[in-house]
Amino acid sequence: PACAETLVISYGPITLEALRVAEFRGFDMINIAKLRPLPRRLIDVARQYEHIVVVEEAAGAPLARQLGMMELGARIESFALPDEFPHIYGTRDELLARAGLTAEAILARL
Repeated sequence: PACAETLVISYGPITLEALRVAEFRGFDMINIAKLRPLPRRLIDVARQYEHIVVVEEAAGAPLARQLGMMELGARIESFALPDEFPHIYGTRDELLARAGLTAEAILARL
């Protein structure tokens, strides 16, 4: 795309929620296999977008932080686990919902 609007980037098990967000809004989507080093192709593609939504099931948003340091020229929105111990118990789905990492919660915040 020549300066397309929004790209969703994700990795790991949370990618299903990210894909639901991308499909609902009609955004483009990339799923990556590793964070380090970031795939060169990802950086090249990301530079073509005005808005990047990063969805990651990791504390501290490591992918969003890396992208934020690269001067891509895009607005980057990060959806990640908080960088703190949750102090609650539950299933993975319950913990993700509590952290706002469901497709519905992400869509409501976009």
